[in-house]
Amino acid sequence: MRSLRAQGWCRGGPGHRQGLPKLLRGRLLPPRGRVTPQVPIAGPALAHSELLDARRGRSGAVLEFHRQLTAWCAMLAMTTYTNAPIYRAVGLDPRRAAREAREARANPHFRRTMRWAGERLVAFLTDAGMITALQRPLWRRSLLLG
Repeated sequence: MRSLRAQGWCRGGPGHRQGLPKLLRGRLLPPRGRVTPQVPIAGPALAHSELLDARRGRSGAVLEFHRQLTAWCAMLAMTTYTNAPIYRAVGLDPRRAAREAREARANPHFRRTMRWAGERLVAFLTDAGMITALQRPLWRRSLLLG
């Protein structure tokens, strides 16, 4: 079987655009050069209003579930940065991997960087009512909240 480059599918291959099947030629490919997005980019104000609209009409239990789910997802996502199995996957021995992961989470510069990275998100979610006192311990554990 010939490679994709030899068939003309890759840039630089013989007949780059001519090597495409007749069905695709000139129809689905964007023009060469700069491609602009077709969907307008929404700002934070739009996201805030959409979140507030989504909260309307929801029961307290459903809102609390979503608050907890958001906090758990933030915590799990942020702990992947210092997950010992990731260190093991790159070849460190298991004990050293666990030690390196603990040291990374204890590093004050890392903690400041994580807080800085999450400060706009945390401010947005707090303002929208998605972070309350009940979720603050999980957000602190994610290192996004000081």
